Amino acid sequence: MRRLRYIICFGVGCLVFLLSCTPTTVSQLTPEEEQIAARQFSQAEQQLKLGKIDLAYQSFESIFTKYPRAKVADNALLRAAQIKANQKQYPQSIEFLQQLLHTYPSSDIKDQALRDQAFVYALQNDCPKMMDAVFHLELASLSSKDQAKISSRVQHCMQQDTNSLFQLIWNLKQYQRMNPSNPLYQTTQTKIIENIAMQEDERFLINLVKKYAKQFPAGYASYRMMDLAKNQDNKRKAQKWESYYTQYFPLHPYAQKVQEQSVAEVMSSKANGKKIGVLLPLSGPQKHIGQLVLNGLTLAVGSFTMPYQDNSIELIVEDTQSQPTIARQKIKKLIFTDQVIAIIGPLTSRETEGVADLAAASEIPLITLSPKEGITEVSETVFRNSITKKEQAIALAQLTNQVLDIHRVAILYPETSYGKEFMEIFWKEFEKYGGNIHGAEGYQEDQTHFSEPIKKLVGLYPASLRSEELCSKRYSEIWYERKKKGRELPNCCPAEELPPIIDFEAIFIPDGHHRVRQILPALKYHDIRGVQVLGSNLWNTQELLKGTTGGELEGALFLDSFFIGKKSAVVQQFIQQFYTHYGYEPSILEAQGFDSLTFLIDILSSKKISSRGKLMQELYRKKDFNGVTGLTGFSKNREAIRNLTALMVSQNKIIELY
Repeated sequence: MRRLRYIICFGVGCLVFLLSCTPTTVSQLTPEEEQIAARQFSQAEQQLKLGKIDLAYQSFESIFTKYPRAKVADNALLRAAQIKANQKQYPQSIEFLQQLLHTYPSSDIKDQALRDQAFVYALQNDCPKMMDAVFHLELASLSSKDQAKISSRVQHCMQQDTNSLFQLIWNLKQYQRMNPSNPLYQTTQTKIIENIAMQEDERFLINLVKKYAKQFPAGYASYRMMDLAKNQDNKRKAQKWESYYTQYFPLHPYAQKVQEQSVAEVMSSKANGKKIGVLLPLSGPQKHIGQLVLNGLTLAVGSFTMPYQDNSIELIVEDTQSQPTIARQKIKKLIFTDQVIAIIGPLTSRETEGVADLAAASEIPLITLSPKEGITEVSETVFRNSITKKEQAIALAQLTNQVLDIHRVAILYPETSYGKEFMEIFWKEFEKYGGNIHGAEGYQEDQTHFSEPIKKLVGLYPASLRSEELCSKRYSEIWYERKKKGRELPNCCPAEELPPIIDFEAIFIPDGHHRVRQILPALKYHDIRGVQVLGSNLWNTQELLKGTTGGELEGALFLDSFFIGKKSAVVQQFIQQFYTHYGYEPSILEAQGFDSLTFLIDILSSKKISSRGKLMQELYRKKDFNGVTGLTGFSKNREAIRNLTALMVSQNKIIELY
């Protein structure tokens, strides 16, 4: 097919267009009319070359107005759109391009029209519409120069807006051009899958399904549509997409998952009100932790008497080995075979995420013990009973500002996910109460010397920042000589003698007890005294107090959900019963297991419940529980509502603050 090469300049530079003179059209005109249209198009092209832009435009407009079925009508529309774009009449240019795409959907200049549409939207800085045009565009049909221009504009949009939809569209474009042998092929595919899993734009997802039919990533898009419908509790819509998915994607990676969910939905109404399932690692690398939680669960079963039927709760325990795939197998047994009414566990976020869809499909309440932020968002049936960074940060910010009347805090934190997340949450919460963060410095996870971050925090490093206070070499010698003789010192300081700028009342260190024992002496060495030290529940251990502390820990403050010395009859009774049964004092792990099961049994013993849905309602409703971890109930986000205990180091002991 013969193509015409023509150059036209937009405001952002000259672009090269390859236009077909014989595109696909809806139907044919009479031979005479076709010749008139073709002749007029040729004349208009000549007028363009001669710079007679207005005459050329009138000719092109005449063609698609009088002869819309002519073979050159789509070319004429494109030319008219390009002229209007060059004249910065962008709305009319877009109107012509849309008319072309709508009237001539099979035109062989469709991609050129989409390219121009993308460029015009880019000129208007309309990134969403530009990216929509790029989505429908086949990049391979464009010249390498045009592809580079498109790429440049896309990158500009992605820098302006981190919209995941933009990332998804561009990843799709890159993926289409890749060879499977390309090292980035699998990585890009994974990014596309992750982006689709986060998409909320149903129109775009439906377009994905239509555009790619049975090819990648249509299966993931249709699965996401089904997932969204379930989240919206739109059963009819969910069934429609499930039917579509199972029909067209029977071998898709999620196909077995969908089948399992379908079976789980059938089982949602079948539950035994006396059976509670447990998913814990009882073998493998985390078996010790799993066993501690199980000890707390076992004590809860033994210390409760059911007042109805045969007065017993059956605890069905399954070993997950800390493996998500095994956890998934075990939860299927608990749901389908044992028909438990609720499940406690798993212990980790990976296991919880691996079973959440089945818990949701069967409407079974699942109380995870994972501390990962946002874990309850994976499913509307996932509850959490584990102390989190956010829970501590909120309570610590309130205690510091509202109770201790401290309004200026500095933060020294490890450059780990734990330290960064804790620091960011505390910072945000502390400012909500009107407090100010007067500096934050990080240190590496394996760091053992902390002089540099501490000196940065108090204005001692780099010393050049306080050059006006520094003595010259000569005056430094005079300074030391006068100090030695006890005489009046010069109005400056040697670099080593600069006093720290302590413009904060407290310092927050979100790290473990081993690290804080190294950091506090370093603070004292740099003469940082008289400030309140704040920490996390990781400090709630006797290991914090072992060895010589030199008094640096005195007054250190932190929070926890369980404290062995708490002045509470409920807590002390639990500790006594536990010690009698197991011969050792319980930790927070045993306490969390005990509270989780006791909370469930408390509901089941007060009301005859055989429906998981009914149990879910009661889990939301109950707010008067008196747990050993301070648990009182669960929020609408299924997070534990609890009263944390404020703890302080006093005379080398950890005590309850009040």
